[in-house]
Amino acid sequence: NKLYIDNSNTSSPLIYGEFDNNIVKINGNLTVTKSDGTTNLLIEDTSTTTAPRNLLELKNKGDVYFVFKDTSTSPVSSWTFTQHANNFVIANQASEGLRMVLSNSNDVQIRTGNTNQLLYLAGATGNLWIKGTLTQGSSRQMKVIYGDVDTEEVLERVASLPIKTWRYKEEPEGIIHYGAIAEDFYSTFRLGDTEKGITTADADGVALASIKALYSKTLKIEKEVIERQQKEIEALKAENEKLKKKIDTLEIEFLKRIASLERQLRLSNSLASLSE
Repeated sequence: NKLYIDNSNTSSPLIYGEFDNNIVKINGNLTVTKSDGTTNLLIEDTSTTTAPRNLLELKNKGDVYFVFKDTSTSPVSSWTFTQHANNFVIANQASEGLRMVLSNSNDVQIRTGNTNQLLYLAGATGNLWIKGTLTQGSSRQMKVIYGDVDTEEVLERVASLPIKTWRYKEEPEGIIHYGAIAEDFYSTFRLGDTEKGITTADADGVALASIKALYSKTLKIEKEVIERQQKEIEALKAENEKLKKKIDTLEIEFLKRIASLERQLRLSNSLASLSE
């Protein structure tokens, strides 16, 4: 019930099989090669029972990796799936190729090369760091648009929204954030599909609506101030015109009195000369 295939008498033959246990072992390299484009390696469990099964297991005293190569390109395009230092790594083998690392500490890293980190997700806290900007889809083509927002109402709701200082429970003491609590935000605006988080799209929308409402209020106040100042200016102009007319009248009266006094003085001087 056993199979041994080798060119010598050995306890580790090139091919070893146990018919009663349905086991075949190959003590060497297994290469599957065809030149007609039909090369295929299939590992299949034909049981009719649905259950998880270990169909392929790789063991090594050290790193274990798969290598995928496209030999039609120059240079050859090569990707590896590797277990390295208790981390799972998917890597482009180019010198500065893309790498994704799923670490044993539940962190996720995406980088080019070994040092240029593009994304880091901390498994302990859920904090996400990215190098560069974050763009969310917001095209009109992606959305069902319901209508315009009453921005003044949004601003009034923002004014009633509690803003707290806080930190995540997983973060160390001393870390402080400012912001709303998701449950308060949801009960105030009823936006999104959960009261356990605040999407940046909803937070941005509320902020933009509030800014627009503040701008409208500022324009309204500015207009009212300008109109009030214009009325005050017109009133001052009218008062100034009245004062000018009054001054002109007083000036004419003053000149008349001076002229009268001059005539009286000349007459007095004439009479004094005659008496001499």
